[in-house]
Amino acid sequence: FHLLDRLGDVPTPALVMCGDRDMITPRFLSRRLHAALADSTYVEVRGGGHMLMHETPEYLADNLRCFAEAVLPDVWRARPAIAEAG
Repeated sequence: FHLLDRLGDVPTPALVMCGDRDMITPRFLSRRLHAALADSTYVEVRGGGHMLMHETPEYLADNLRCFAEAVLPDVWRARPAIAEAG
């Protein structure tokens, strides 16, 4: 089913990352997803393909960390306390 027209109703911030050499999910689809979401951040990885977690794990992790810090600053700051409590 097609939900692209309903993505603007998603209230949660989203991070959309894609590789500029992704042959499975073309960049235009990632850009369309980014444009349809009400609150999203778009990152295009130069030289990246479809498996960014394997191709550029540090870059992916850095972007996820920055996104989490920006979107959930209070939760991110409490992270060490949460880890110690567990």
